Amino acid sequence: MEATTLFQIFTASFSPDPNVRITAELELRKLEPQEGLVPTLLQLISPSPSSTPAVRLAAAIYLKNRISSSWRPPPPASVMSTLSPSARYTAIPPSDRQALKTNILPLLAALSRDEGSNSVKLQLSSVLGKVIDSDFPEEWPGLVNEVGALLHVSGEGEVEAGLRATVEVLRTFRWVDSLYHTLRRAWGAGDVVSNIGAYSTDHLGRYSRKDPESRILGDLVVHLFPQLHKLAQNILASQPTTAAALNQQGTLLHLVLKSYKNSISTTLTPAQQDTSSLVPWGQLFLAITTHSLPIELLPADDEDREKHPWSKAKKWAVHSLNRLFMRYGSPSQLASNMKVPYGKFADLFVRMFAPGILETYLGMVTRSVGGEWVPSKVKHHMLVFFEECIKPLSTWELLKPHVQPLLEQFVFPLVCLTEDEIELFTDDPPEFARTHFGDFIEDSYANPTSTSLCFISALVESRKKITLMPMLNFIQTAVSKYPAETTPRQKDGALRMLASLALSTSKSQKKIAPMMESFFVAFVLPEFKSPHGFLRYRACEVVEKFESCDMTWENKANIEGLCSAVMEAITDTDLPVRIQAAITLPELARYEDKLLKLANEVDLDTLTNTTRSLCAEFSEEVIPFAVELTQQLIGSYSRLVRESHEIREKQEQMDSYDGGFDDEKTLVCMNLLKTIEQLVSSLAKNPESLARVEELVTPALLFTVQNNLVELYDETFEILDSLTFYNKSIGPAMWPLFEAAFTSFKTGGADYFQEMFPFFDNVVSYGAPTLATNSDYRSMLVDLFVSAMTSSELGADDRCVACKIGEAMLLNLRGNIDEAIPPIVERAMTFVVNAGNEDTDKDFVITVPLFLHSLELVITSIYYNPALTLAILDRHDWTQQFFSLWFKHLHSYSRVHDRKLGIAAICALFEWLASVGDAPLAHNASQLLGGALQLFKGLPEAIVEREEYIKTLEEADDDEEEDEDIDDVDEEDDGAAEGDVHDATNEYLDMLARRETDVSDDEDDDAASTWSEEVTWVSPLDSIDMYERFTATLRGLESGSPALFQLATQPLTAPERTDLEAVARNALAGGEKAATAALRAPISA
Repeated sequence: MEATTLFQIFTASFSPDPNVRITAELELRKLEPQEGLVPTLLQLISPSPSSTPAVRLAAAIYLKNRISSSWRPPPPASVMSTLSPSARYTAIPPSDRQALKTNILPLLAALSRDEGSNSVKLQLSSVLGKVIDSDFPEEWPGLVNEVGALLHVSGEGEVEAGLRATVEVLRTFRWVDSLYHTLRRAWGAGDVVSNIGAYSTDHLGRYSRKDPESRILGDLVVHLFPQLHKLAQNILASQPTTAAALNQQGTLLHLVLKSYKNSISTTLTPAQQDTSSLVPWGQLFLAITTHSLPIELLPADDEDREKHPWSKAKKWAVHSLNRLFMRYGSPSQLASNMKVPYGKFADLFVRMFAPGILETYLGMVTRSVGGEWVPSKVKHHMLVFFEECIKPLSTWELLKPHVQPLLEQFVFPLVCLTEDEIELFTDDPPEFARTHFGDFIEDSYANPTSTSLCFISALVESRKKITLMPMLNFIQTAVSKYPAETTPRQKDGALRMLASLALSTSKSQKKIAPMMESFFVAFVLPEFKSPHGFLRYRACEVVEKFESCDMTWENKANIEGLCSAVMEAITDTDLPVRIQAAITLPELARYEDKLLKLANEVDLDTLTNTTRSLCAEFSEEVIPFAVELTQQLIGSYSRLVRESHEIREKQEQMDSYDGGFDDEKTLVCMNLLKTIEQLVSSLAKNPESLARVEELVTPALLFTVQNNLVELYDETFEILDSLTFYNKSIGPAMWPLFEAAFTSFKTGGADYFQEMFPFFDNVVSYGAPTLATNSDYRSMLVDLFVSAMTSSELGADDRCVACKIGEAMLLNLRGNIDEAIPPIVERAMTFVVNAGNEDTDKDFVITVPLFLHSLELVITSIYYNPALTLAILDRHDWTQQFFSLWFKHLHSYSRVHDRKLGIAAICALFEWLASVGDAPLAHNASQLLGGALQLFKGLPEAIVEREEYIKTLEEADDDEEEDEDIDDVDEEDDGAAEGDVHDATNEYLDMLARRETDVSDDEDDDAASTWSEEVTWVSPLDSIDMYERFTATLRGLESGSPALFQLATQPLTAPERTDLEAVARNALAGGEKAATAALRAPISA
């Protein structure tokens, strides 16, 4: 294949003429199966004066996408492949695959030597990662030796290529605990050992099935890491004199440290635990952390400096030290399942290494305070380490003398707004909002401010007796000196620190909490009138944090002043103040008399959260105003959503729409809908008002669904669910919404299927009269089911939801939707018969819940129409398999509904057998009867447990409505101050470890854990007493089909006859009520 041809195709792909671009793309697709495409692409990507940067980058991106889609073949064909075609896959010829593995490392080295090839190099590194992830070790056994050879070469290009390959190799083993399961899925259980065993070089041997990935990782560490350490020392010893050289030095060190970081993510190999490795690597990490950088060679811009390779190298050095301590090296914080493998290492590390790390970090703090530049992510990781040192007593004793200066000199400046942030507050308020508020907030990982606040909280939570009062004294001093000696930024920082202490101070009812009111009056409330907008914003935040902990107020005048100040902030000139005030207002809901009066004076849009909180807190009180309030809310919502939609349409027409949403308007719309849903819930027992609310809101909700405003689907369908559930009917206004929801599902809204499900389920449950006479609506439901069961875009959980819809159709439309039986039985049985098949398409994973739901759906089909269902099962030769699996898993169906459905299906089978006379299934009549008796055995207990479960939920709701006093915590009783503080996270990990140990190998145990009562699900079977129904069926057999009755009852064992007599007695005595009476008696007593 000629490189010139490819060059021309990629050049044409940049043409402004769309026809030329499409032609180029089609030509490129035609070339995909041809041998030689990959080597030619590599030739085109390589540095060459004859090529252009744009073409080289386009070729690199195309190669990356080609490898992503077609390097690993799709799963073998199976029954599931008939449901959905695999993603576009065009096999890469074996010669091209080998050519890529032969040439990619040398090409990466060449790109590393070329200063203008950085973007192309990163794309090729991604290609390398995908190939290694797929082929190493079994199909690329010589890779480690190739990498070792590159690391021995003196050229920086070869070294960088070798390091990038090392990073990718170790990335493969980053999560070693799950790798074996990944291999098992990829190759099948029987091939894992043989494939791993194929990986054999001079240095790496064969591996057992028990734990192959950790042994490979251990050998990689032994083989590669001494070489990596020596290389890093030599790189660090060099003294760059140019910015480019400093950049390259940082890049190489960054790659070395990233390799180490990848190796210790979830395990620490024996070699790494040994002091012969730990000491030199630890010294290297500390040396890189403390290495002084020539400031004149670094970028002048702060953001560019943070992205410098040396910043990344320092970050991974500190991160690795932290990981060694926090996961493996702190004895008191080790999870129970890690004490055996890492207990001795932890004892050594906390005694011999942790003090040195702490000392080094404190030294870096001193240098930072003195003005030396330290990357923000390094500050973040140092603060994380300091926070971890609070818990073990040994490290706390070392940290304790430094806490106060650390807070005052290092942490306090970090929590103060920077000059850039203040400038952003003034010049770009929306951007400030996106980076500082809960619903808008961006990734704060790069910003040590949030880590500083976490450190403060951890101090007072774990060592309150020692740290809380000194910290409050520092805050008091800072704010009392404002404005004479303290700047506005510093007062802001002091108030921000105070906000992080809200929970701790509120718990201290005896000493500190009573003092907070006077503090607020003196230093917080006055800032609502501050000329500095960021101080007004901070005052709102402090009020929000303390009011969320139910701060104590003695003076009513102060409460009124507080409410008035926050309400005035709603109309502040600065957007961040308005947003923070709107966030704060819901926390003042306990002062409802004052807020409701003030709410009439403020624009409703800005009070959405507050209105919602008032509706939740005082649902009874708002009922008289619910319809009027809904009218106002839906008016605001309609206006906002139509404005946003019009803007989006204009952008689409101008081809400038980027797929995003107006965050602020979207959040307001979400809150408006949530408030409406709260109002709907409050009207559950007021059908007249509920009908009026439905009439008001359905046009706006229809607009939302018709225009695929998917960002609002969660709230929209929650309202539709509530309206249809509380009304227990589907009115005329709801059917257009059903049509719109179906259309949305079919045209891009499938990702929101689970949000739509409750509405669809209610439509089936409460709209049966209309559905029975409207074939178009029934066709939509069947199409909905089939699409959900066959779409590769949906997963197992979505298919469980589809099964529930299918079950609702058959139960509520019994006798009126025969056309649904063939697709329902065929789709459900496809999943039933393929459960446990390891060759199943990855897009159609069959979980235990999906298997059980699919099997129950076929049981429901038996209940709906035994003749039609059995005919379909017979046609596919599935009948014997179905009955075998059904009765094998009877014990898995433990819910009331499952048991009643199973009994009803068996009754339907008996009645069908009686009507047809002789049928092969009649010879299994005794097994059917035995299955029914097995279901009856646990039915009374299931009914009582369900009633108790509902009662528990109702009591829990009642408990939530009661006020809960915050526990009175006495600072003098702070036992944690003098001992180890156990990590709450590890309690959770210990629980998971115990659960993993206790888990049974029987998959049905897993089923039981995911198969619980759904108390809001309504079924026609609820009103049927199964004792009476079953007894009536047997009586009918006895009188009308005595031969069948004898086939069913004669083979019964003595215990089964006793069970049958008990069922008959309960039927005569009152059915389910009689059966459960004995169980209820002890509960009532």
